[in-house]
Amino acid sequence: MLGGRVAQVATPQNLYRAPTTREVAAFVGEANFIPGEANGHTVDCALGRLVLDEPAVGAVSVLLRPEWLRLNAHDAQTRGVILWREFYGHDQRIGIRLSDETLLVVRSAAGEDYAPGETVRVGVNVAVRAYPRE
Repeated sequence: MLGGRVAQVATPQNLYRAPTTREVAAFVGEANFIPGEANGHTVDCALGRLVLDEPAVGAVSVLLRPEWLRLNAHDAQTRGVILWREFYGHDQRIGIRLSDETLLVVRSAAGEDYAPGETVRVGVNVAVRAYPRE
């Protein structure tokens, strides 16, 4: 519920992975939003050309859950700098700044060791969701 109204009815997994609005996406879990330009089944954004989970056209905000991002994957082309790291034992949250100043939060496996100031490659491991940009 948002604003006293039911915003979406779905299973927990679908609600998290495919929220119908940006507001629902932000409400149900940690979310990065970056601007992009959608071209049907793909979107061009600070992370390059990504696959969309549903077609869209025009100016959009791209939803990137922290665990959808991956660091130093062999096919990741975009570079970023580690700003901070919070280690939780089972996983970790990492703050990244891309070369265009885009800030992202990444959730990564605990065994991956990163340090502030380190340069990493940043990629996406799923089809992403886009919302019309306001």
